[in-house]
Amino acid sequence: MRKRHYSLVALNGSDDGAAETAISLTTRFCHHNLIYATRFEVLRLVSMSKSAVEEASNTLVDFEENLDRIKQAAVETRKKLSTMAAEKSALAKSDVLVQVQKMADEAVAAAKGEAEKEASSLISKGDDSLKILKERISKRRNAATELVIRRLLGQ
Repeated sequence: MRKRHYSLVALNGSDDGAAETAISLTTRFCHHNLIYATRFEVLRLVSMSKSAVEEASNTLVDFEENLDRIKQAAVETRKKLSTMAAEKSALAKSDVLVQVQKMADEAVAAAKGEAEKEASSLISKGDDSLKILKERISKRRNAATELVIRRLLGQ
């Protein structure tokens, strides 16, 4: 663009037409410079806007990459937690089964001990009853033998 330089000498003279022309030319010059400066500023802002858009775009890309990494980490953590929960569940199940088996063995041992005591008591009572029965049989045998002997002897 071609720069124009106008002198304001005509403003000091007496010719009003020259002054108006000088003012008009100066106004045009200022207007041209303002348009040039505005265009330059717009271009500068556009270039800044492009870099700002690129920066924002890059920031969004970085954010999405971080989000993807976080999502992947969450999936991996969920898998690990699921595996750990299954392992803990199996271990707890095993522990419960061991405890239940121990309780069942204790209950069986207690029932067996009680049954053995009861059986021992019944055997003892049976032995006592057998002893009494043998004594009665023996007494009755003696009485029966004496009765048979007396009858045979005719008494």
